[in-house]
Amino acid sequence: MITTLVGNYPKVGEGAYSTTLIGAITKWQRKELSDDQLEETCQELTAAVIREQEQAGVDLVTDGQIRWEDLVTPIARGLEGFEINGLSRWFNNNVYYRRPILHKAPVRRGPILVDQYRFAARVATKPVKAILPGP
Repeated sequence: MITTLVGNYPKVGEGAYSTTLIGAITKWQRKELSDDQLEETCQELTAAVIREQEQAGVDLVTDGQIRWEDLVTPIARGLEGFEINGLSRWFNNNVYYRRPILHKAPVRRGPILVDQYRFAARVATKPVKAILPGP
């Protein structure tokens, strides 16, 4: 049986990953951290969650979706035609996402998740599973 991770690493909480990520995003939003510095933090955390999965014996690792704000924003940001709107509640639970609004036919600007996958594959010693949201 092959083991893998389903879902993302927690982004809210008191663990080392979540507090580091939330702190970096907060600083970035305040313009106290550059885009490159935020990316460096995301890469460090991605490498850490991959190492954790490998140490736990997971056979097919993921990047932990460290850069993902929610299930739809990363894809919508990579497509022309979408406006990223305010927060909306996902079904009837305590999960929110930035609702994309489609204004015209979507057009892909270029690779959307390829760089994230390539980074994860570079730092992993085991096979890496690409993450895509379902319909």
